[in-house]
Amino acid sequence: MGHPAFAVGLAEIDGLLDVINWSQLGKWAIPAIALPIIWKAANFFAKKSVQNRLADLENQLKNRGDELEIKTDRINQLEQSIMTQGQTIALQTESLKLKDTQLDAKQEELEAKHAKLVKVYEAGRKEYQKKLELEKFRSLHDNLKKKLIVDEERIAVLEGKLIEAGGETGQLMKDLQARQATMSKAENRLKKARKLEGYLWHAKALQRKPKFRPLLERKTAIISVLNLKGGVGKTTTVAQLGAAFARRGYRVLCVDLDLQGSLTSLLLDQSVISQRYNDKRLLQHFFRYAGDGANPNIIEFTQEVPSPPDRLGSLHVLPTTDDLAFAEFNLNMGWLLQAGERDARFLLRKALHSKAVAKQFDIVIMDCPPLLNISCINALAASDYLLIPALPSVKSLARVLNLMQATQSLPFKTHVNPNLNLLGLLANRTYHSGLTQNDQREWEQLLEQIKNIFAVLLHQFETEIPQLKGIQEGDTITATSKLSGEIEKIYGRLADELEKVLPHDCRRTPPVLP
Repeated sequence: MGHPAFAVGLAEIDGLLDVINWSQLGKWAIPAIALPIIWKAANFFAKKSVQNRLADLENQLKNRGDELEIKTDRINQLEQSIMTQGQTIALQTESLKLKDTQLDAKQEELEAKHAKLVKVYEAGRKEYQKKLELEKFRSLHDNLKKKLIVDEERIAVLEGKLIEAGGETGQLMKDLQARQATMSKAENRLKKARKLEGYLWHAKALQRKPKFRPLLERKTAIISVLNLKGGVGKTTTVAQLGAAFARRGYRVLCVDLDLQGSLTSLLLDQSVISQRYNDKRLLQHFFRYAGDGANPNIIEFTQEVPSPPDRLGSLHVLPTTDDLAFAEFNLNMGWLLQAGERDARFLLRKALHSKAVAKQFDIVIMDCPPLLNISCINALAASDYLLIPALPSVKSLARVLNLMQATQSLPFKTHVNPNLNLLGLLANRTYHSGLTQNDQREWEQLLEQIKNIFAVLLHQFETEIPQLKGIQEGDTITATSKLSGEIEKIYGRLADELEKVLPHDCRRTPPVLP
C-alpha cells in the first residue's frame, strides 16, 4: 500500500469515483464486486506508471553510458597526449643538455680569446701611442711638403723676376738658399723625430737649457709622483701628502700636470677654476708664454687652497684644465721643429728652480700623467725625487719596470736629469691588514728584478695606504673640511718617512702647538 505506483493507481480510481452520480444511487451501498475491479484498476495504473518510470530510467542510464563512453575516450586521448608531450619534453631536455655542453665549450673558448685580447691590448697600447705621435708628425710633414711645393712655384716665379731684375738676382738667390736650408733642417728634424717614436728623453738637449740647481742651494724639494699605470692613486697621494706637509708647517705647492685636471678639481672650487681660466692663469697658459720665449713668473699662476684651522703652513696649487692637451701638442711640435731657442722639456726646471719659488715654497709635489709626454718629462727634468705609487697587482707592478727602464736609461740621465733620486715604492689601496703574503712576494720579486737589472735598491715605504672609502673617493681635501683622524695619521706617517729623506737644510721644524 505504501508503494508509489499503488498511490498513483488510487489517484486514478479517485478520478473515476468523482464522475459517478451518487444522487441516483441513493443510499445503495457499493456492491462487493466493485472492489476487485477497483483493485485491478489500481494495479493496472500502478504497473503502467512503473513501466513508464523504468523506461525513463533506462533512457537516463543509456544517456549516462554514452557520456561515460565519451569521457573515457577523452581520458584516453589525454593520456596519449601526455605521453606524447612527455616524449617531447625528454627530447627537449636532451637537446638542452647538448646545448649547455656546447655553451660551456663556447664560454671557455671566449674566455681564452678574452685573455689573449687583454694581452694584445696591453702590448698594443704603447704601440698605439707611438703611432699616434707619428701620425701627428706625418701630418705636419705632409703640410710642410705641400708648402714646399707652393714655395717652389713661387721660387720659379721669383726666378723669372730675378732675371728681369738683374742686379737683385744675387740677393734673392741667397734668400732662396737660406729658405731651402731652413726647410731642409725642418725635414731632417722631422725624420729624427720619427725615429724617436715618442721617446722624448732620447733627443739631445739644446745647449741653452737651464742648469739643474742643487737642492742644497735651492732648499725647495721637488717631488714627482708618477706611475705609467693609470688609476693607482697618484692624484690622491699628491693632494693628501701636500695637506699632510702643510699641517706640519711646510709651504707646499702642488702642480697638476694630468690632462684631466683631477687634482685641480679636488683642491679648488669650480668658480675659482673658471676665473683662473678667464684670467689665463693656468698651467697651459704658463707653458704657452714660456714656450713663446717669454719669462713668466710661475708664482702668478699658483692659487692658494683655503686652509682649515689645523694647517700650520700653506697649500697652493698650480691648476690646469683639459686644455692642457693643446699646449702639450704645441710644445711638442715647437720642440721637434726647434722653432725657438728653448728646449720645451725644461720650462718647469727654469721656473721651479728660480729664487722666487725657493722664497715662496718649501716643497713642490707634482701630479704626473701616466705617460712620458712632454709635460711629464718637464716634471722629471725639474725634480729632485721620484715617488712611485702602485697597487698590489701584476699590471701595476709591471708598469713600474717600464718607468724604471726609462728613468734609469743612459739617454735619460744624459739628456734630461742625472740628479733624479728614487724615493721608493708606495703600496696603495691595500687591505686593512696590509699586503697579503702573495702581494708581498710579488713586491719582493719586483724589487729583486730592479736590483738585478738596474743595480738600484728601490725603497719600499713602511706606510701602506689602505683601501679606505674616504681616501679613494677623492673628496677629503676641500676648502674647509678636515681629514678624518685615521686618514690624517696614515699620511702623517708617510710624511714622517719622506721628511727623513730630505736633507737637514731642507727640513722645517714644526712649530710647537700650545
